Amino acid sequence: MLDVYVHTPGASTTSTAAAYASRNYTIAPADAWSEMVEVQGFASPVWQDASGNPLGTAAMAVSQGTQTVTVALPEAQFGTPGSGWAFSVVLTGQDGFSSDHARSFAATPQPFQFGVCASAGSSPICAVDPGTAPKAMDVLTPSGVSQATELDPTLGPVVIRAVPVP
Repeated sequence: MLDVYVHTPGASTTSTAAAYASRNYTIAPADAWSEMVEVQGFASPVWQDASGNPLGTAAMAVSQGTQTVTVALPEAQFGTPGSGWAFSVVLTGQDGFSSDHARSFAATPQPFQFGVCASAGSSPICAVDPGTAPKAMDVLTPSGVSQATELDPTLGPVVIRAVPVP
């Protein structure tokens, strides 16, 4: 599942919340989003504003040959990204049965849950309550920002920073 949080300069309403509070991360205040697109394998894409209102129809095309997914939004409604725009991109394991559609974590890997820690692991992350771990498998980070640091819940609340458009 892919969530793209779009920071549009000058937007009147923005949010730092994840698509669901149970995802256990927020977006950096400087990168507060005005639009969010969520693409998953079990449902149509969702495109909404920071107040939760639908913005239009997002389309998704999957190419088995190139193993890519393309998300298309109408330019007339979305706009043309330029300087000042920024994108927070979060990849989450999908679970079609959970209320937030994201796969949860257990202390160690389970058949349908990710593990916070490897079996018999001793890393500091092993002490993290699995219910508070950020439900994020991958993020795009701005230049100079370590992905491992960005997603590390032992350092405090997880805050995702956006990649700015130059």
